Amino acid sequence: MNVWYVSYGSNINLERFMCYINGTKPEGSNKKEKGCRDKTPPKAIKSVVLPYQLYFSKERSKWGEGGVAFINYIEDFRCSTLGRMYLITDQQFCDVVAQENNTKEMLIDLQKVINHKYSIINDGWYGRILFLGYKDGAP
Repeated sequence: MNVWYVSYGSNINLERFMCYINGTKPEGSNKKEKGCRDKTPPKAIKSVVLPYQLYFSKERSKWGEGGVAFINYIEDFRCSTLGRMYLITDQQFCDVVAQENNTKEMLIDLQKVINHKYSIINDGWYGRILFLGYKDGAP
């Protein structure tokens, strides 16, 4: 199954996102990413405007000093956050989310996420997955 991985912050940069796919070290980072088991590039890439508030919080990530980008999980049509959508396989989706959460491996029940509109996968910084709807037939 194909699924859209919708991103904001540093992952709107294709080169940065591809580090999760290929297992390379992003420019400016102090950590090489593990990479996906399937190195196939995204089948499609699209820009998106998200009705969620972007904010910066916490400190000290793999990027060094400074805040980390987050979005509020409550939809707010007064806000807009620019993002990018990558059409990847469900296996790649799990691999990318695992890397975002500094976890070796992750199994995500995408149907559960779709049915409940979100899923809490862990208590980490990026431990909540939101279902944003369908685009071109893919969740």
